[in-house]
Amino acid sequence: MRDFLIIFNGKMIKTDSSVLRLETSLNTYFGKLALSYGSTLEGRMEAFRFITKHHYKPPLIISDKHELYYILTRSLKEPDCIVIDYCLLKRYKRIDDHKTKLVFSNGFEITLNINYRIIKRQIELIELYKDYQFKRSVYSN
Repeated sequence: MRDFLIIFNGKMIKTDSSVLRLETSLNTYFGKLALSYGSTLEGRMEAFRFITKHHYKPPLIISDKHELYYILTRSLKEPDCIVIDYCLLKRYKRIDDHKTKLVFSNGFEITLNINYRIIKRQIELIELYKDYQFKRSVYSN
């Protein structure tokens, strides 16, 4: 279920562009989300690191089946972490060294004070993970 486009500064921008205040920490929110899909947050992060061999700033993979992949700009434990739904992100564009414009599939646009390379690297890691899962499913049959 696609619930939100982006979470930043304690605000959740929903898929209908409405704004909700997140009443809990990101770590707690995503910990409960992971549990609802039968895993732990720590387990999902550890699995990503094991599969991809990348240990620094991994994205968040909650469910392969439901394609719940999230771009993280920092650790979920950091209050200024921004979380972006990878599957709903249509485009991203570098504005300058410290600003990136995000465009979502529903037309919502936002420019954030975040380095373009962080977003690009997170997307590359998610695609690496998805490629691994695809090859595993194709070649294991």
